[in-house]
Amino acid sequence: MSSVAVLPFADLSPGKDQEYFADGVAEEVLNGLAQVEGLRVIGRTSSFSFKGSSKRVDQIGRELGVGTVLDGSVRRMDNRLRISAQLLRTSDGTTLWAQTFDRPFADVFAIQDEIARDVIIALRARLFTGRAPTATWLRTDDPEVYGQYLLGREFFRRGTVDGWQRALATYQKILERAPNYAPAWAGIARVTGNLESWVSGEAPAESGELAAAERAIAIAPGCSEGYLARAVHRVDSAFDWSGAHEDYQRALALSPGDAQVIASHAYLLGALGRYPEAIVAARKATELDPVDPLAWAVLGSLYERTRDVAGARKALSRALEISPENEFALHSLASVLVEAGLPDDAIALVGRSRSVPAQLAITALARHDLGDSAGSQVALDALIAEFAESMAYQIAQVWARRGNPDAAFAWLDRALGQRDGALPRIEDDPLFRGLHSDPRWKAFLKKMNLPVD
Repeated sequence: MSSVAVLPFADLSPGKDQEYFADGVAEEVLNGLAQVEGLRVIGRTSSFSFKGSSKRVDQIGRELGVGTVLDGSVRRMDNRLRISAQLLRTSDGTTLWAQTFDRPFADVFAIQDEIARDVIIALRARLFTGRAPTATWLRTDDPEVYGQYLLGREFFRRGTVDGWQRALATYQKILERAPNYAPAWAGIARVTGNLESWVSGEAPAESGELAAAERAIAIAPGCSEGYLARAVHRVDSAFDWSGAHEDYQRALALSPGDAQVIASHAYLLGALGRYPEAIVAARKATELDPVDPLAWAVLGSLYERTRDVAGARKALSRALEISPENEFALHSLASVLVEAGLPDDAIALVGRSRSVPAQLAITALARHDLGDSAGSQVALDALIAEFAESMAYQIAQVWARRGNPDAAFAWLDRALGQRDGALPRIEDDPLFRGLHSDPRWKAFLKKMNLPVD
């Protein structure tokens, strides 16, 4: 099978301020190639890990396991755009194809398509249903909108509170200029859900999140991001498992090589107790994109729920090696450390988080395990006082850890009423294992339409 890695394109613009745009151009070429049958395309995060690297193409080829690499450069001046690209054989560095495009900025989409088509011809790969690869849902008559979308997407993928906040502001700015730009609506839906989970002190505004995802789908039915955003909402807030499954199937059909879609789908499979399938999917995501922190974090959380503590720590530690501030990985690994009997390590780790509620929840758990009842209570009181409307699940975890099932179930009921985004992981959450013998446990799972046995 032919294989290729698309390396990040260099920013040769006079102001050196177009790196995000150069990255976006390379990524869209990658996305087009990922639709090609018979072509193995390395995921974005792994390919882009070589940004600024002085490694030779043969070294990159060995590390990524590919026979060819595509690299290039972008020079943007006012309304002109020069994009150069070359396809190299990794075994000997031979140039298989090279081209420079000097066009108006508005031609950026056509250039991306041409690069993808020429690479396919050079590799002699066969297309899906005979069509040329394209991502038409990203198309816009206003190239500035596209450039801002690439910037917002870069912020979102950082996996940090600051990144999400900057992404939200960027997407909102786009919609002021282009109210019908579907990718920005999908971005609004996803980033809103993250900020509500990790920052907000209020219950999720689920109708707004869902409306944004559905707006994206209505505008661009071929936009995989819209289906992914709605699937995430249906899992985290609506507990609509069948609807989420349908959305994931549609997203996977549109973007079959997208590691983030595959990893997110693995999370749903885990929520439904389908762990063998979930772990296979998460592993596939890490193979497609070995340095994608989300894929490793999802794999780690699945190992945690199957009581593979060593596997969980290894996968989550890998996620944090790649992205030290990734909130999902930080909180998940801190929870694993609590369960592994390492409360001091858990407190130290969660101290790196910028999510105040995550810090309070882990501190309340860890201080309890350390025998510091007063310190645990201070953290729990603050969590309840400031975040009772959005962190009821975590409050229930603390009460369950303390051996108070009445309080734990009371807060779980509140979490259900708030449509708490953490609830999909409840069935095998280690912190709730002490509740499994209580008759209220199966009754609660039934309320969420989750498997009982």
